[in-house]
Amino acid sequence: MNRLVSVIVPVYNVEKYLGECIDSIIRQTYAYMEIILVNDGSTDNSYLICEDYKKKDKRIVLINKENGGLSSARNKGIECANGGYISFVDSDDYIAPDMIESLIKVMDFEQVEVACCSFKKIKKSPLPKKPENKVMNETEVYESYQAIGYLLDERHYKCFACNKLYKRALFNDIRFPEGKLYEDIITEYKIFRKAKKVAFYHKALYYYRIREGSITKKAFDKRNYEMLEPIRAIMTENNDNPFLLWGGALYYLYFIDDMIAAGVFDPKVYQEFCNLVDTVPRDMDTTILFSEIRKYQILLCRKNILIYKCIYQLFCILKK
Repeated sequence: MNRLVSVIVPVYNVEKYLGECIDSIIRQTYAYMEIILVNDGSTDNSYLICEDYKKKDKRIVLINKENGGLSSARNKGIECANGGYISFVDSDDYIAPDMIESLIKVMDFEQVEVACCSFKKIKKSPLPKKPENKVMNETEVYESYQAIGYLLDERHYKCFACNKLYKRALFNDIRFPEGKLYEDIITEYKIFRKAKKVAFYHKALYYYRIREGSITKKAFDKRNYEMLEPIRAIMTENNDNPFLLWGGALYYLYFIDDMIAAGVFDPKVYQEFCNLVDTVPRDMDTTILFSEIRKYQILLCRKNILIYKCIYQLFCILKK
């Protein structure tokens, strides 16, 4: 079996963080890797930094392409990958020294096609110095249906591409949609639908950087509506999965929160949210998905949008 891990890193104008990202991959305790750096038309010094690292480590493969966006860069990396496993790291993030080793051990031990780890959101943080102790009983294994049910919640792996290790074969007929925001949602759904089993390793081994100017920190505009496209498609195919229905309601709530914060309101979207919430089992224990507060937020927003709007606006003011 091909034990090579292809770590794909899309690179675009991240000269400030790129070294930290690449260093964290180079220092992995699992050394049998190829590190595919896909420079997506950077206009800063990112490409020069990549070239410098390529000279230092023979495992690095450097691809230079015209700017096409995150999905385009990831897809290019997939096409060039030689490994039996694939992992993605965004170039402004970094990973714990034992992330790849931990996830490949989980995959072997649990006989799954996807292994996910938890993650930490960071603003400024040094690289972790030592690998965390690996505890195999901190792993949960889910069949495809159950894994999909947890895809949109706040307690598990989230629909990020980056905090996971995949069997390469899963991407034989799956690619990230190009020219779209929130490309991870529909892609992760397709992967989880195709995989027979998915494992979730509870340790936080991926460090997700929150920074101004990143895709997830953009101000609300019409492109935010692209988040709802995959949610609608997933809900249509899974209207009998109660966990996923609650997760879909949560993502609609995120969208409504963004609208309120931006001072806009779309009654059509709110009606879609109400219709979705009306289908969820109200008496279901949702603490495995998110906090009780989240459940009450969803139900309050459904019952009275004006009261919810006032409370959320007050929260935003206090948060500043």
